[in-house]
Amino acid sequence: SEFKEITRLYPDDPLSGNAYYYVGEIDYREGKFTAAVKDYDFVITRFPDNQKIAVSRLHKGMALFQLKQNEAGIREMRELIARYPNSPEAVQARSRLNGMGVPIVPRHPA
Repeated sequence: SEFKEITRLYPDDPLSGNAYYYVGEIDYREGKFTAAVKDYDFVITRFPDNQKIAVSRLHKGMALFQLKQNEAGIREMRELIARYPNSPEAVQARSRLNGMGVPIVPRHPA
């Protein structure tokens, strides 16, 4: 509730991006995957320079997989890999996609 209070009182403060991330983490751990996706997406869209962007993308993708929205989860993982290719989160995203038998880069018809 403290994180939600921060986001309510200081919605545009750069630290609110971190608070939204942690709200997403709490929602994810409580199995509230739809809410978690929204929380992570808020970090991604409203705080594009936040240090939690890569991990927000990873966890958003994982929440989408939990919701059985595999195509959206795959797109999120690919976007993470494209934007932050050398991050630890990209390593995890590659591993997840490889484990699913999904190519890292989408295949285009010839």
